Amino acid sequence: MRVVALIAVLGGALAGLLTAWERLFPIPEDKLVKVYFTHSCRCAHPWARTLQAEGFVVRMFEPETLRPTRAALHTPESLHGCHVAEFMGYFVEGHAPAAALRRLAAEHPIANGIAMESSTLKADSSVINEATQGSIVLIDREGMSHPWMTG
Repeated sequence: MRVVALIAVLGGALAGLLTAWERLFPIPEDKLVKVYFTHSCRCAHPWARTLQAEGFVVRMFEPETLRPTRAALHTPESLHGCHVAEFMGYFVEGHAPAAALRRLAAEHPIANGIAMESSTLKADSSVINEATQGSIVLIDREGMSHPWMTG
């Protein structure tokens, strides 16, 4: 009986620690990427893996619709791919490389987010092809895009 009680106490302590882990040891803001994707999206997970390989912590969410997320992040309506990410309060549309996220973290531009230029032309692309990724544009607070980084 003592063994069972000891196992129960240890299990409860472990469960409590796991529940509070992120509160006790928060993920630095410049490492956390939240990716929101639609059910039919086939490209968010491979893109997330590329970010994880670069040292980012990626949390994946599959809401019924991306509209509330896009509205909260002030993503322009012209950008409507199968996923959108949030990084340090910015939206990220398309398969932006880790270098772009690092630059956002370093510069903290006054903007709503970034988008792969190809996202504005082909938002439904489901294949990550590093060789064909275009330039990255910065979307300012008025929704205007500005050249920002060459892909």
